[in-house]
Amino acid sequence: MNDNELTTNTNEHTVEINGSEAIDQTYPSKPKVSSGKNQFSTSIISAVIYLASAHFILNWDLGFILKVTGVLVLHELGHFMTMKLYKYKNLKMLFLPMLGAAVIGDKDKITQKENAIVALAGPLPGIILGVFLYAFGLINNNKEFISLANIAIIINAFNLLPFMPLDGGRIFNSLFFNKSKMLEAVFIIISILCLTSVAVYIENYILLIIPLFLVLRLVNSYKLKKVHSKLDQDRVSYNKSFDELNDEEYWKIRKELAAHFPNIAKLVGDNKLAEAKQEEKIIMHVKNALERKYVKDLNLLGKIGFVVLWLTAFALPLLGIGLAHLYLN
Repeated sequence: MNDNELTTNTNEHTVEINGSEAIDQTYPSKPKVSSGKNQFSTSIISAVIYLASAHFILNWDLGFILKVTGVLVLHELGHFMTMKLYKYKNLKMLFLPMLGAAVIGDKDKITQKENAIVALAGPLPGIILGVFLYAFGLINNNKEFISLANIAIIINAFNLLPFMPLDGGRIFNSLFFNKSKMLEAVFIIISILCLTSVAVYIENYILLIIPLFLVLRLVNSYKLKKVHSKLDQDRVSYNKSFDELNDEEYWKIRKELAAHFPNIAKLVGDNKLAEAKQEEKIIMHVKNALERKYVKDLNLLGKIGFVVLWLTAFALPLLGIGLAHLYLN
């Protein structure tokens, strides 16, 4: 071997100078991601907390809770099944106390078209079902069906509003704004202002949790930008999937996240190069720090098509309810 030649082992980096080998840095193996067998139990626990908060904090009666929960489950199943179709991994449905529910999952590469379809797959079936339930209830003079229809239409139409993090906002962000971090940040700020105005106007102050969440998202995005900047300086690649990370990259990203996020630093503790008790949570943060591959596969005509579909979803309740009343008259 020639002088000053660099050699690399699987889990450690060694430098050989003038025939003598010195260890520069040793990195443990990257932790393995769990199989996700407890995801169902996590969904159940979140559902129980959601139901309890609806009853004891919001003072909803049992009948109303069941109707809202049924609508939410149908809505999220639309997202879940579509994401499963597009081969998302580690899918799970989580209920958010006093707010609703969400489906989360992992995918290394996402396209504009997929993102828009996944977003529409939640509210669109719910609105269609709501229109049919309303028509059925109106024709048969069934107030329970009309009540359920109103809940389905209101919840799903609200989710179609073009503000982050609602489904409508995700559609518009995917089509027009996430081409640059600056544009996306501006869109989020607009969403914060609009959702705050909506919450105040309808006097539903619990909804202020959503813009508050967006504010925290902006703050975290700023911190993450600093993390990425430091990783760029250290020539650590983060434009890849978690599975593609090597041992060194994982531990360096983990280190920078802990340096910029106090909550992650608390999870890491003194385990700088050793797995922590809650390493699974740290892995989740590392995954979120990675830049996923985003494929822009829609031309202008395709984007217009999705906007028309979005507008159609908004118009369906008015059209369906109007036709039902015309039929009776």
